[in-house]
Amino acid sequence: MPDSESAMRQVSASVHEARDLGTPVADMTAASYNYPGSRKRKGRRIGPIDLSVRAGERIAVVGPNGCGKSTLINMLSGASAPHEGEIRWFGGALTHSARGRVGVVFQFPSLDALLTVRETLRLAGTLLQMPAADIRRRSAELAERLGVGDRLDSRIGTLSGGLARRVDLARAILHEPELVLLDEPTAGLDDESALAFNDMINELTDSGVAVVAATHTLDEVRLSHRVIAMVEGRIATDTPVHTEADHDSVSRVAEIVGQSEALHTAMGEHDVSELQPGVWHLDLGNGRDDASVAAALRAAIAAGGHISGTNSSLQGVAADHGCQSLKPEPEHHTATGDRGESQ
Repeated sequence: MPDSESAMRQVSASVHEARDLGTPVADMTAASYNYPGSRKRKGRRIGPIDLSVRAGERIAVVGPNGCGKSTLINMLSGASAPHEGEIRWFGGALTHSARGRVGVVFQFPSLDALLTVRETLRLAGTLLQMPAADIRRRSAELAERLGVGDRLDSRIGTLSGGLARRVDLARAILHEPELVLLDEPTAGLDDESALAFNDMINELTDSGVAVVAATHTLDEVRLSHRVIAMVEGRIATDTPVHTEADHDSVSRVAEIVGQSEALHTAMGEHDVSELQPGVWHLDLGNGRDDASVAAALRAAIAAGGHISGTNSSLQGVAADHGCQSLKPEPEHHTATGDRGESQ
């Protein structure tokens, strides 16, 4: 097996090839969800959120704990109905038919420890009203593809966390859905399990399936077509991911733009290099770990910074030769509302 770093780079390079995305499979319009308060805890509002998910794209949703990532996934899955606004799936309401076109892997696996892998998949297929022959075929196909083919008759409770997560994914895509929703799908997995998981997700998007994943993992961000940053229940930025192949490597940075004194201070504290006045480049490569990148991005957003993706290979060449820096690429979406509203 190739080492995880080279494998991830190869996958990342292939994911970002030019493509024509399909029609919207889910649309959120001013969707909000309200958590009631109590005598000891203030109520909280997630939203309003405007988001369109298109066939064949992989979206990473990032942000600090409690920012609303899981609520966004729950609303898109239909598990939580928005208190305000609207969500449309495949152009209409979430009917029984439309629900059958969605697959979900929630943050905490809900697998029955006493069932075998085969029984788990058979039950899922039966509930989805799949023909028995299709259930058998897809179960064998996915179990083999995800590395649990030899554990079909093992009880879920005997599997490692990584293998159980693979079964969770197999169950979610057993019926070949058109929209797959993932809530921190690789949390706690070892490198090999995470690579196998992400490889399967990439195959889904290559076949036209839309994938939305809430994540804290930088590798999953690298593999995505768009990155949505959430802060205090709202979308702060919605940005396409850009990569540039330079020989055998993929160089990645996030570009942060702003003029406030608070942003200057925050970027200095997080050791983010200033390419030119008001423009900082945060290296997403091997020089920083996930926690460092997440902390710097949170600080930038909190200080009013505008974040976008850019390819660092061209920027680096321009800077090294004293040329005028490339202009930041415009974002396709802006923040939905005032970020300063208290949650």
